Amino acid sequence: MDRSIWRNAGPWMADPSVVLPPVVFPLSGPPVCATLGDPSRPGCLRSVYDQATAATYIELSYVVLRATTPAEKFYLEPSKKHDGLLHVRCSDGDKYWVAQQLRAPGGGGSTWFICATADEPEEDLTKPSCTLFDFRPDSTTKRTARFFHSQQKKYACMLSVSGPGKAYLQLRDNLEADSSNMSLFSVRRLSHDKELPKYVVFKGDNDPTVIQETYTDEYGVVYIKQVASKVYWRRGLEGGHAVNWMMADIGSRDYGMVDCLFKVVIKDDNYIAVLSHGNGKFCRRVTIDDKIDYFHASSDDGNTKEATFQIEEPVRSREIYDVEYRVGGKKTSTNKNVSRTLVLATNRTHETHNAQTTIELYDRIESTWDAKLTLDVGIKAKLSAGLPFLMEGDVESHLDFHGEYNWGETKIQETKRSIEYSYPVPPMTKVTCSIFSREDVVDVPFSYMQKDVLLSGEVVPPRQLHDGVYRGAKSTDVDIDTSEEKIT
Repeated sequence: MDRSIWRNAGPWMADPSVVLPPVVFPLSGPPVCATLGDPSRPGCLRSVYDQATAATYIELSYVVLRATTPAEKFYLEPSKKHDGLLHVRCSDGDKYWVAQQLRAPGGGGSTWFICATADEPEEDLTKPSCTLFDFRPDSTTKRTARFFHSQQKKYACMLSVSGPGKAYLQLRDNLEADSSNMSLFSVRRLSHDKELPKYVVFKGDNDPTVIQETYTDEYGVVYIKQVASKVYWRRGLEGGHAVNWMMADIGSRDYGMVDCLFKVVIKDDNYIAVLSHGNGKFCRRVTIDDKIDYFHASSDDGNTKEATFQIEEPVRSREIYDVEYRVGGKKTSTNKNVSRTLVLATNRTHETHNAQTTIELYDRIESTWDAKLTLDVGIKAKLSAGLPFLMEGDVESHLDFHGEYNWGETKIQETKRSIEYSYPVPPMTKVTCSIFSREDVVDVPFSYMQKDVLLSGEVVPPRQLHDGVYRGAKSTDVDIDTSEEKIT
């Protein structure tokens, strides 16, 4: 890990985005998580579903949400076939940008919009469904670029439309870059790591259990607040000089104080390491003189026993409710496959027999709810949610699930029905049947309310979160096909 960024940040860091390297075009390597916005003022692009057109548009919002929800996050994925080109995937629903000629949201004429409606990337530059873009950096402004649609040969820009009067990402008719800032966008790298839970306890090999409250921003910068004393951690001062002991004595969060800022490195099995932005060192547990088991930001290695901490949530009970599925981000697929094969009968005589067999058919629903942004440490919650099923290409909630649940756990509901199946069995023949099952799969993001009661008995005010993802598979036995095989 290159920690020179943090070492060179200095004592003041008013812009937290400097903790992550800038996005450099052309891209190579793994996808980059980024926020895209107006370089001249606060605000960012966000994906917004329009029910009237059933499309997800890219809107410029000046409501500063700090890119903390999936709608404000985008993944820039380098093309596998065309050097320098990339696909843009929305974090909310994992759909790709594509050019579409649609009616404007809220009314108005038809024009070319950039919408997040493609389920998969398309590399073919000759197809209108191509999802490739050329992000062309601006030489006069840092961290900015213009978006050139590689198939349409047009620049994307923000233009207002009739109706609500909001600005959406559209394609220009001319081939030249707009001289105004309407086609110029800021591109800032975001952290793609999961966040710590809101309340945690850090457990070292000496097993301390002091409750901490965490605050994580979109760049992965973390503040840690000691709940009992209501003050924040910082790398301490002694005699006016910075030292590496961790102290909890700051009353408010401030980006200007780099010694209050941390980065969490998540490992397996809920183990983490904590890096101080103040000096680029990992915190470790040390005992020196009268300081017993203190945090000390002095380790270059975050994998030692003293620098590794297990986290737990000090939660007595949790409720997940008011689940709202965002159908604009849904992905669906339908397949018909052979679910199983059965030998029905074997006729070793020289006469045809008429046979009847009771065949059991199954309906099966698999449901998995998960959170994309927050690290799951195994807290069982009481979940109340509808089950979104495919109904004629749309998503509707039918039935309900109420019960204890762990994020990422797959719940299975299965019902069985029996039919009497009649068929002839020719002489010296074995009759086999194949049972065909139709499987409908849906992936859909959702928002939800979370209410926690801590071990101390404190009731945490309910929070609305937007990082939920539901994956459901509904399989139904729908057809029976028999085949005959001669025997000797």
